[in-house]
This record gives sequence, C-alpha cells and structure tokens, in this order.
Amino acid sequence: MIEYDYDEARGLLRVTASGVLADVDFREAKFPDVPVGTHELLDTSAVTRVELSSAEVRRLAEVDRSGPVRIARMAIVATTAVGFGLARMYQTLSEGDHPATEVRVFRDTDSARAWLGLDA
Repeated sequence: MIEYDYDEARGLLRVTASGVLADVDFREAKFPDVPVGTHELLDTSAVTRVELSSAEVRRLAEVDRSGPVRIARMAIVATTAVGFGLARMYQTLSEGDHPATEVRVFRDTDSARAWLGLDA
C-alpha cells in the first residue's frame, strides 16, 4: 500500500509504503500534483515484503524522467537489504536525466530528514 501526504508549509511530499510492496502498488498509485521544487520523503520502513521487480524499478525511473521535474530532492528510506538494493537501482537509473532532481537512499528516517533539511 502507498499513501501520500503533502505538507504545503514545508514543501514536502511524504510517501509511505507499508505491508507487501508490489509492482501493482506503483502502477495504481495516484501521484499528487505538487509544485515545482517540492522535496519527497519515500519511507518504506513499514514494508514487510518486497515483490517489486527490477523491470518495475526501471519503468518507474523512465516515467519519472518523462514528465516535468517537480521533485527537487527525493530521499528514500529503505531498511531491508532488498529494498535498499532496489532503491539504489532507482537512484542509479535516475541520475543525470533530471539534474534538478537529486535522489539519495538512506537506511534510517533521521538521516533522510536531515538531508532534506527537515528537523529530526
């Protein structure tokens, strides 16, 4: 399951994934329309199992590169080895295509929030 929460005052889109994370979750997700320059915190720490294929990670990176750049910085929190590996794959695929969007992967929320310039 994927949930979105946009904090207009902070310019932050919080994306929370929980339970079993599968390809279909991203295909069916309705990404909110956010202003240019928004930061994103994708927290997967509540994911219990990852059923996300490397092909879906590639597709997500392609989709994110094809539209207008709205996200300035994306911090991904991945606490499992599989989740961290897939998030790093996404980061690598995303580099260079949207130089205005920086993607970093973290193992804990505090480090991700600090990189985004948010309080711990």
